[in-house]
Parts: sequence; C-alpha cells; structure tokens
Amino acid sequence: MALVLFEELQFFDNLGNPLAGGKIFTYAPATTTPKAVFTDATGVTEHANPVVLDASGRPPLGTQIWLNGAIKFLIKTALDQELVTVDNINAAFGSGGLTTRTTLTTTLAATSGAAVLTASGLVPSNRRLTGAWSKNLVALGTSQGLSGYDLGSHSLQDRWGTNIGFGLGTKTTVGNFQLSEQPVSNVSQDITVSALSGTFDGTGSIEITVEVESGTPL
Repeated sequence: MALVLFEELQFFDNLGNPLAGGKIFTYAPATTTPKAVFTDATGVTEHANPVVLDASGRPPLGTQIWLNGAIKFLIKTALDQELVTVDNINAAFGSGGLTTRTTLTTTLAATSGAAVLTASGLVPSNRRLTGAWSKNLVALGTSQGLSGYDLGSHSLQDRWGTNIGFGLGTKTTVGNFQLSEQPVSNVSQDITVSALSGTFDGTGSIEITVEVESGTPL
C-alpha cells in the first residue's frame, strides 16, 4: 500500500499549549469505524487507536503518523475533552511523497574536562532540522562542578530563543524542542551539549536524537 505522511506532527490545545497526553482517534471518513494509521512509511506497525501524544503534543518518539488513504481525526485532551473533528484528511494534508522525515541517533560519552560535547555532522547536508531530543543513558558525574547541560548547536536554538537545560540523572523520558522555522542547510550541522557550569568529568553518556526533513513541502 502507498502511504503518505501527515505533516502536522505537533498538536495544541485551545489555549495554544502543546497537547500533552492528547488522544488522536482515527476513523474511516464520515464514520465511527476505526481505521489504522501507521508509525512509519513501511506500513508494518499500526499506531494504537487512539494515538496518545507525548508531553510535547507529538506522536511517541521515533514514530510518525502515516495515512493509508483518506481518514477522519477526532482529537481529545488527555482528560477526554473533545477539541475538534477533522474529516476526510487525505494526501493534501501530507507530504504527497515530496518530503520525508527521519530520525538519526548517536551517543556521546562524557569527556573529562570538556565543557562542550559535539555530535559532529549529526544533521546531514540538505536537510531541515525539525526537532532534537536528549536522554541520559548513564548518569553524569559532578566532580568537576557540572550542574546540567544545554542541548543545541553553535547556530540553532529553540523557538523561545534559548536552549533547553537538562539535569544529570538517568532519564527515561526525553526533552525536545521544535525547530520548524529552520531553513534547509547545504552543509552538515553539529548538535552540541554544553555544560551549564563546570565541565564534564568523564562519567556518563548522553543519547542525542534529531528529526530531519528532506524534500520539498507542498
């Protein structure tokens, strides 16, 4: 089957806040008959119905919403307050095969004495960076005054104009920020982890994941 990517990857409540824990119920158009959407372009793995959004109002990390033909969305809050129904969503709302979003992941080991850790070239050339996430796989040491870190790069910050700070303990959830206005870059880009104070002491490791988009949006 030919799938198309639904491009609206972040959802908001009526006050403009990310729809944390929101629920996306998916049906065949003009019906209440459930219809599957998929986690990636292969069409092998179906999302749960409803799709439960993460704390930032996005599908679970590492997944997207791929459509097999027209569909109806019923969007609710985490407390089941109905927000909106959007019927007959079709390829006009998706990439139409013109854009592709993928995630790339690397792990940075804490380097003793370093104030900045760099994921060199994690964002390939000719890609638009649409999001970045961080997860501590192993807790970071504090013997050299480290109190936390910022996730960003030399040229990229989040939409509020400052990087996002993270703590030191092992995290089972991730932080993230949206970079929807970033242009396509014709060179690869680094993602950096910068100490908020002191330096890294060689203890711990950090997993960095980026979402990148290629192609031409409709």
